[in-house]
Formats: sequence, structure tokens, C-alpha cells
Amino acid sequence: MRRLYLFIISSLVLGGVSSAQSLQSQQGSDGKYGFADAGGVFVIQPEYDDVHFEFYKGVACVKQKEKLFFINEAGKTISKQFDEVGYFDANDLCIVGINQKYGIVNTSGELTLDAKYTSIGDFDANGLAMINLGGTIAEDGTLQGGKYGFISTSGSIVVEPCYSFIGERDRNGLRWINVGGVEDEHGRCSGGKYGYIDDNAKEVIAPNYTFIGTFDDSNICWVCIGGKEFISDKTIDAQVNSYAQREKNPAKVMAKRIELENQITGGKLDILDHKVMGGKYGFISATGAVIAEPIYTATANSFHEGCAWVALGDKYGYVNSEGKLIAECIYDQVAPRFSEGAAWAKKSIKKVSLFGYINTKGEPITEFCFAKVNNIKDGFAVVASPAVVEKGTVTQPSRYGLIDNSGRLLTEMKYDGISKIKNGMALCKSKNRFCYIDNTGKEITPFVINAGTVFEQGVAVVKLNPEDAALCKRGEALPAPSSAKRNPQGLHGVIDKSGVALTEVVYTSIGSPSEGLMTVNRDGKFGYINLAGDTIIAEQYDGAHNFSSGYAAVCAGGKWGWISTDGTVVVAPQYDDVAADPTHSLLRVKRNDKWGAVSTNGETVIPFGLDSAEDAKEFIETRYIGAGARKMTRREVTIFNKQKMNFKRRFAVSETIPNEYWDY
Repeated sequence: MRRLYLFIISSLVLGGVSSAQSLQSQQGSDGKYGFADAGGVFVIQPEYDDVHFEFYKGVACVKQKEKLFFINEAGKTISKQFDEVGYFDANDLCIVGINQKYGIVNTSGELTLDAKYTSIGDFDANGLAMINLGGTIAEDGTLQGGKYGFISTSGSIVVEPCYSFIGERDRNGLRWINVGGVEDEHGRCSGGKYGYIDDNAKEVIAPNYTFIGTFDDSNICWVCIGGKEFISDKTIDAQVNSYAQREKNPAKVMAKRIELENQITGGKLDILDHKVMGGKYGFISATGAVIAEPIYTATANSFHEGCAWVALGDKYGYVNSEGKLIAECIYDQVAPRFSEGAAWAKKSIKKVSLFGYINTKGEPITEFCFAKVNNIKDGFAVVASPAVVEKGTVTQPSRYGLIDNSGRLLTEMKYDGISKIKNGMALCKSKNRFCYIDNTGKEITPFVINAGTVFEQGVAVVKLNPEDAALCKRGEALPAPSSAKRNPQGLHGVIDKSGVALTEVVYTSIGSPSEGLMTVNRDGKFGYINLAGDTIIAEQYDGAHNFSSGYAAVCAGGKWGWISTDGTVVVAPQYDDVAADPTHSLLRVKRNDKWGAVSTNGETVIPFGLDSAEDAKEFIETRYIGAGARKMTRREVTIFNKQKMNFKRRFAVSETIPNEYWDY
């Protein structure tokens, strides 16, 4: 974390400089400066080399022999001489410097803060400014070393410079502090002890902790004593290097490194994003109250639903936001967080690892009898029983069922698989067929489905064997399967959440709902139906896209055009290709291997000259919109292409350095 400080002398604004004054600076015949009245008569004789700022509340700053000082309206010097002077701020205070040390003067020219500090920050809404004593400012403006404290607008010391670092204000009005830390060459704080201060610079958490986290939504953060910063590990390096020989995607290699590091650190990142390992962990509130003493070998980074996991050795449990251990550390593994009042946990029973669920009181709400579990979502979770193994052979694979967030089993444990529940429905598998169940666990269809989609907008698309499809009637429930054989050449239809067919099952394919319509394909001809299963646009096209912004691209005779939701042809099929979605009310189209764009009435707005649909989108979003959404010229397209080519050439990447290592 690099800490850059903008020097305050150059950043303050002179309050009231623009207001009319009785005296104005003016040069005399010898080039010196003085101050004259409205008639141009010198009241303060021209004897100064320069004027730093004119009179403000009866005081001005002048320069003579490379020194700056303050005078009053009688021309009397009222301050010491300084090497640097800032401007008065809203508090009528001005930063001054002597030998690169800084203090503050008021409008009487008096030093309210001695000029001995390396840096003085802006005053905040509480009238406090950060100061640094003993640090140094590098050429790049980085402040290093020294101690930090706070002053008030009166110039009095509120907090003596005693902190090695002070962080930025967070959403609770708190800043992290460090005592005894050292800044490295990257501007990061290492070592020392951490705590927090409030808006009034009062310590709410004393700097007693080796590492400290950020406050979560419950205004609780973790703390650590005795831990150390994780830098690197030769074993991890070796594993990552070995993985990189097989996996050439840098993102996946980095993800592998993070995964391995998290195994060591438990995913702990402190306030400065150090990776933290070892030590003892606890929790503390934003008011400074100790929620849980740092006695645990690991903890969660935050609370969810009033609970957080903790570990003692290799066993896990949960504490609540009052620090009470609601679930003893007896589990081999626990869910990262509670979800809808429940969390899974794992423990060994007769040397077999099994899962169960507990509530936020730590009470078991199911038996520990599951081989696989999921987090509760929308009130439900899919669970699986252990496989039955006899003499090393699986005689019965795992069976799946559904539980609610009270732990109640909603279905029998009889399914070969269950999809995640979405919109209150799930797809269940038995042997090679599927059925749907609702959020009560009730089967709403027989096992006649070869494939099915998730329910969207109250409907789902199902695929049946042709012989079963022939038995299906619109407005009736799906039939029982006519045979156990599954035919890969099935037909598609639409059902509602009660399992009733909304269409005849006669389609080769059906698209997902979009703007109240679905594309249908029957033997290579495309049309549209609504969510009730009614034909809105007959199957007459060779290809069709979903509707977007009221329009859909359709193909006829090998050419593409556009229709509206009532089937009206708005742009006749005449283009070689189209982009499916309108961009700023323009339709991107391709002709003779070049892309352009037309309006919804077919007028060419972007001439055909772009290399791809992506280029056409970029041109619309930058040049077209930037030009006020007017009709563009071929010359503007040509300029765009040349600039894009120049950009590609400029950033041509050497074959010896992979593209992902370049930062542009």
C-alpha cells in the first residue's frame, strides 16, 4: 500500500483573496512592490521584492531577500520570516515552512503551531489535521518514517505524534493505527501493533494486535495476536511452477497460487492486504468492545446472520455476534457462512465423514447422514446419501433428495441427481429420464422428460421422445413414458409450473423467453410463440434470434432482416449477417463482408466499411453517439479504421513476451 502525500503548502486555497480590499499591491518605479489606496497613492511604500498574497482580513504576505513574512495594513511586520508560505484556509490558518519544517500561523501572524513538522494535513470536519514529526519526503512525494499525530484548529496537540502509520477513514469514521511498524520500499507498513482511532482521534481499539481486519456489515472485525506475515513458500512456488508447465493460462496459474496460499493462511488478509498466518484470533466491535478473545487458531473474516466460524486446532465451530460459542469446535469442517438460518457441518461417525445441518443456536436440525450437501437457498438445499459399498464395489450410488431450512426432508432420497432450485422448481433425474418437482417436493411431471430447462417467467422447455410427444396434448399433463428407451431425436414443447403442456410437443427446438416471446423451430422453419403457447408469428423463417428492444433478426432466402413483436417486417431480409441486439436503436448488419448499421426503418446510418460486429458496436458507442447520433459518412468510418489499425501496430506484442504480461 503506497502512501503518497500531496504537500499541503501548494494545495490550500486563499480564502477571500478575490474580495475587494482598500489596499492593492502595486509596483514602484524601481520594480519593488508596495500597497496603494484606491487613488493609487502608496500607503505602504514599495520596498518588497514580491507579494505572495494580498490583504486578507488585515494581513498580507510579502517577500524580501528570498524570505516570506506577514504585514498588517499599517505596513508593520507581524510575523517571523519563512522559507515557504501557503494560503489561508477556511479556518483562517496558513501553513508556513522554515528549513523544510512546517507550522501554522493565524491572521495575526502568530505561530499557533511551531514550524517543526515534516507534514501537516488538511483539517477535517471535526477540526483535526494529521501531522508528521521526524519523517522525510522523497522526491516522488512519498512521506516515509517519522511519527503521526493530530492537531486542532487552535494549534493545540490533540494526539502527540506517536503512531508509525495512520490509515484512511472508513465508513464507520474509524482509522487504523500502527505503533512500531516500518515502511518498506513499496510504501507498505510491516511489523508493529495495530488498532483503531475514531473521528476525534480517540483510541477505540488500542494498538495491541499483530494484525487487524476491516469492519464487516456487523461492525465487527477480526484481530490477531502472535501471527506473522506470510511472504512466500518454496513448496508453493514448486507446485505452482509445476502446474504452470501444464496450464498456460496465467489467470488459472494465479488462481492456483491463491488456492495454495489460502490453505496456509486460511484466506486471512489484514487491513493492508497482508496475508496472515499463525497466531491466535478473536473479534472486536467498532466501539472497542471485545466480542471474542483472541484464543482461536482461525476465524472467519466476517459475520453472516449473526454468526462466524472459528477453529481450535483442526476442529471447527461457530460463535455469535456476542462472542458466545453457539457450536462447539467439534466439527471437521463447517460451511463458510450461515444461509437462511442454517449451515452444514461435517464430522466423523464410525470413521466415516458425514454431513448434517445446524441452526444459528448451534442445534442440529438434521441427522449427520449425508455424503454431499449444499447451502440453503430460497429455503431449500439438495443433499445426497452415502453410496453403498460392498467388498470394494459400489452396489448403490448416492441418492439425492431435498430439505428445507428447518432440516425437514421434502422428498424421498431416491433421485440420481437434482438440479439447483430456481424460481421454486428443480429438475430431478432417475435413470435416464427427468421430472420436475416444486418447492414442496411434489413431482409435477412423470419421468418422461429427456431434457429440460430451468423455469423462467413461469415456463420451461421440455424434450420428449417422439412417441411420447405424439401422446402429449396441449392443456393436459404430460403423459407417462411409453417405454424406458430414450430417443436422442426428441421433440420440444413448453410446460407451466403445474406440469401442464402449453403447446403441442412438435418443435425441433425452442428458445428461452425474451420480451414475452420464444423462438420456435419446426423442421428448419422458425417462428415465435408467446408464454401461453399461442403462435404469434408463424414458422416461416430460415433463422431467428430472440427479441431485443422490440426487434428480432430473422433470416429468409439466406438474407437477414428485422421484424417487430407483431411480426411486421421493419427491415426486409437483405443482409449477409446481423448482430442479434440493437445498439442505441441501430441495427448492426453485414453486407459484402463489411459491417455497418441501419435504423429501424432501414436507412443506412453507419456506412458499410467496418471489419466486425464488435467494431460496429464500438463505432456506434464512440463516434456515432459522440457526434450527436447523426448519420455518419464513409470518411468517418475510414478514419476510425485507420486509427484502430495504428493502435494495433503501436501495441504490437513481441512473440517472446505473452500478451497477458503487457499492461495496456
